[in-house]
Amino acid sequence: MELKINWRVGLILIGVLLAVGYVGWSWYAPPDKLPVTGYVEAKSSGKVKAEQKKTIPIREVKVLPKASVRKLDLPESVQQDTRQQVLTAVDVAPSEAGAVAVTLIDTETGNSRTLVQAKPVPFFAFEKTNELGIRYGVSSKEELAGEVYYRRDVLRIGRIHVGVCGSLDSAGLEARGMLSLAARW
Repeated sequence: MELKINWRVGLILIGVLLAVGYVGWSWYAPPDKLPVTGYVEAKSSGKVKAEQKKTIPIREVKVLPKASVRKLDLPESVQQDTRQQVLTAVDVAPSEAGAVAVTLIDTETGNSRTLVQAKPVPFFAFEKTNELGIRYGVSSKEELAGEVYYRRDVLRIGRIHVGVCGSLDSAGLEARGMLSLAARW
């Protein structure tokens, strides 16, 4: 018995398997964005290990007053614990690949400061960004037109984002499903 598969059917099967694999990865992979509510403990940078630390003498350390720290909305356990003090608090600008923050302390003065460096964007990466929106305006026929659309980016190669998108047009209720290629800077 010879099994013959049409090459189009084969490509469709491969596409379906890739799509199912992506949806599974997308659903179960940990989120790559920080939560808006609450604090999470930062992971150590892969460049250095925590066990490489050594002890040095410091006369005094300058910390933020507890009254100022309350504005940061830290967990109550941190705010009440006198052994846990805040050296500094910084705002970090968003970066597509994340950033590394390093807090320095001057052993003579006790002052601290934090340096931040954006990580370079890798040439190739899988993405999980969604966009749902409504567009409304004037068409080339000088008619009012509206559209509901959804876009999901799945892959980035350099600055080109590859995704899928779908839309529903108000003029004639036309539905579209498309592949999306977009350059962002």
